[in-house]
Formats: sequence, structure tokens, C-alpha cells
Amino acid sequence: MHRDSYMQVIGTKLWLWDLPNTGDGNLFLDILNKLFKDVIARKCNMELPLLFIACILHKKRGTSGYRQIKALISTRLELWQQGKVGMLVKCVLEAHKNSGMGGAVRDGQESRAWAYNSKVNEGRRSAAVRNLTNRNKGGQLHPSAVDEISGKLVIDVLDRKHPQASVPADDEFDAYPDDAVDEEPFPLAFYEEDVLNAASHLMVHL
Repeated sequence: MHRDSYMQVIGTKLWLWDLPNTGDGNLFLDILNKLFKDVIARKCNMELPLLFIACILHKKRGTSGYRQIKALISTRLELWQQGKVGMLVKCVLEAHKNSGMGGAVRDGQESRAWAYNSKVNEGRRSAAVRNLTNRNKGGQLHPSAVDEISGKLVIDVLDRKHPQASVPADDEFDAYPDDAVDEEPFPLAFYEEDVLNAASHLMVHL
């Protein structure tokens, strides 16, 4: 894995589980304490302890309940001790991508209300009313329609915006080291709750 991937994890907003009050919790603290000592001894930088916390405690969508969370944290700790940091980093990035933390998704009416309020606060009352009443000019144009700005057919304007594709030569690309590929995928764990949930959605045809 590239160092950029590690920095992306550290800079990502994550929801973290509380540390379990078990032997795995003690192991987590022992490893974290060792990493901080390595930072003081200049054996590593401060990024590594932060990366460790994110890799072990980040929440995974669909995993709930003390037993499932405890088992997942235990697996992550074991993988960290085996040096499979790249695998854990990929899991963090995938969990963040699937969590929808990039921002709450508003429906159409709420989105329009927020836009209206923003324009009013900026003093753009005419634009606010025009946007709310859907009186903005524009819309889709037919390829054979005439572009008002250039006076040319829409299809001709679009053709100039999208010239013929060209394949660059190999020497125009920068060389980058290959990412380390984990030979083994992240271990999967299935629980009784997962089977019951899947079974409830099955349709039986008689």
C-alpha cells in the first residue's frame, strides 16, 4: 500500500467503537502503548498509532451486537500483529465509502428549501424566488437546435468540445511502484443473526 493510502485513512472521518473491556481491549492498549514508545524513540512517526486506532476500532456497517463487534476487533488485532496492515487499510477505506458519511442526503424539497434559505441570506431574493418557482432558463437542447451563444448547431458545438481520443505513448506516464496485493482476503465471519436475516427475505415457490 502507498503511504498516501495511510494518510487518507488518518484524515478520514470515522465512527469508532468503544474499546471492549476484555483481553482484546488490554491487547489493544499494549500495542498502542508500544507504538507511542516507538514514536518517542523515533522508530516511527505519530501517523502509525493513529492508523492503528482507525484500523482496529472503525465501525463496519451491518456489524452490531457485542459478540460480533468483539469477534471483528479480535480478528483485526490478529491481522495487525501478522503485519497485514495493507489489508486493514483497505477495509477502513471500504467501510468509509459504504457508510455514507460524506454528508446527509436530502430529498428534493428539503434541498430546494436549503438553497432558497441560502440565497435569501445572501440577499439574492430574485434568484431565490426564481429557483423556487422553477423559472430558470435553460434545459435540454436538441442536437439540431441552434446554440444562442455561438449561433451554431448544438451537435457541432458538442463535437468541438469532445475531440477525437488519442492514446498517449508509454513514456508519457510516470512510473509508480505497484501496490502490495494481499494474497488472502479479509476473513469472513457469519453469525446466526445473518442467517436469520437472509432467510426472512427468501421467497419460497410452491
